[in-house]
Amino acid sequence: MAFIDTHNHLYFPGFKDSFKQVLIDAKNARVNQQILIGTDELSCQAALNLANKHEVFKVALGLHPCDVDQLGVYNADHHQYLGIAPDLRPKIYNRSLYFAWLDELVTKNSEAVVAFGETGFDQFHRQSIQLLKFQSLCFKEHLKLSLKHNKTLIIHSRGARDETLKFIEEHAEEFKQINFVWHCFSEDLSAAQAVIDLNGYIGVGGVATYPKSEDLREVIKQLPTEQILTETDAPFLTPHQARKNKTKLNSPAFIPEIVEAIAKIKKIPIVECEEQLQKNAQRAFPL
Repeated sequence: MAFIDTHNHLYFPGFKDSFKQVLIDAKNARVNQQILIGTDELSCQAALNLANKHEVFKVALGLHPCDVDQLGVYNADHHQYLGIAPDLRPKIYNRSLYFAWLDELVTKNSEAVVAFGETGFDQFHRQSIQLLKFQSLCFKEHLKLSLKHNKTLIIHSRGARDETLKFIEEHAEEFKQINFVWHCFSEDLSAAQAVIDLNGYIGVGGVATYPKSEDLREVIKQLPTEQILTETDAPFLTPHQARKNKTKLNSPAFIPEIVEAIAKIKKIPIVECEEQLQKNAQRAFPL
């Protein structure tokens, strides 16, 4: 049995010196498929470039909720992505042009691109009505692209439970037509049920392994295993055991720890859990 990491960002510059080893470690951990999530202009290009070089990768194209008002902004600390030339700079300053560009990208890279996003609402780092407005507009654009190209939609929500649920409810008929996942889910059972009712998926990662995540584990316990996806969000949210070992960056090689946690929470045999989670990912994404 093999594992699938449905959400990571291995193009981040922190992997510069360890990228080859990360891929080797993932392979040794039986992680045979990974989805690279593009979050802005340069990272989308980086993700596609890496997918063209490594069969293990598929790609999601998007604009992160924290970046919806940052188009065209260059930050050397954040944009020295692997897979692109170090002197590359963002060129798109307009949201309409950005989504037209994504539309063109997926047309040219239809086999590599399996999803759009991550998109949604984030009021954790910055809070403003204007930012929420921009995030809502971009959420709609991602949804349009997912419907047009029949690709999965990846939802990001942080500090914005109610806004996310309201958007999903208002666009329920559209969500019924696509596969979608609430990535890095950490909300309550009623929020999860809203996703399940529309046949969506719940993304479970390292947070589920943390000692203080008892409430999340209780939610996972109540979910149908068929609607759960495994993810790392690497380099973020390193699982508990890897943290104890003082691992600096999260890695797709840690997916087995997450799967073991899910099997324990659901009280099912690990082999059965592995098999079901793999089926889920293959059903949720055109892998």
